[in-house]
Amino acid sequence: MARASERDGAGRIDGRTARAHRTRAAILDALLDLIEEGNAQPTALEVATRANVALRSIRQHFVSRESLFLAASQRFAERMAREAPAPQRDDGPVAERIERFVPTRARELEASSALRRSATLREATSAALTAALRGPARARRREIERVFAEELDRADDAHARASLLDAMDLVTSGRAWDALRRDLGRSRAEAERVMASALSALCRSVK
Repeated sequence: MARASERDGAGRIDGRTARAHRTRAAILDALLDLIEEGNAQPTALEVATRANVALRSIRQHFVSRESLFLAASQRFAERMAREAPAPQRDDGPVAERIERFVPTRARELEASSALRRSATLREATSAALTAALRGPARARRREIERVFAEELDRADDAHARASLLDAMDLVTSGRAWDALRRDLGRSRAEAERVMASALSALCRSVK
C-alpha cells in the first residue's frame, strides 16, 4: 500500500509539473502572438486572456515583466532554431553566396521584426534584455564572417577587415531591415534587393 501511495503521489507531482509547463508555454506563446499581431507592449491581463489562464498564473511563473519578456525571447529563439534551414554554405562565387544568403537572412529578420520592435521599447531600462539581444546579433555577425570569409580575408589589413565586416553586419542587420520595411515602406522583395546590392558593392570593394 505504501508503494501504491508513493506512486500516486509521484503521479500527482508529475501531473502538476506537466500542467505548470503547459501554463508557462501558453503564457509565452500568448505574449509572442500578441506582439506579432502588432501589440508591442501587451498588458498582463491581455496576455492572461489570450493564454486562457488566471492573471495570477503570470505572477506565479514570472517574477517581473522583464523575466517574462526574456523567457518569451528565448522561446522565440527556440522556435526559429526549429524552423531554421541548413547553415549557409560558404563555397562558390560571391554572387551565388549572396543569392543564397539574402533570402535566408531576410526571412529571419522579417520573422523577428515585431519582437525586435517590442524589445526596443524595453531595452533602455533593461540591462538583462540588452544582453539577451546581443546574442542573436553576435550569431548573425559570425555567419557573415563565415559566408564572406574570402572577401574579408582580401582586406588590406586588420583595420580594413574590421571596417568591411562592420559594414556587412550593418547592411544585413535588423535595424537596417526595419528601416527599409517600416520607415521607407519598401516591400520585402525590394528590401532584399537593397541588401543584395549593398553586399555586392562591399564585396567588390576588396577585389
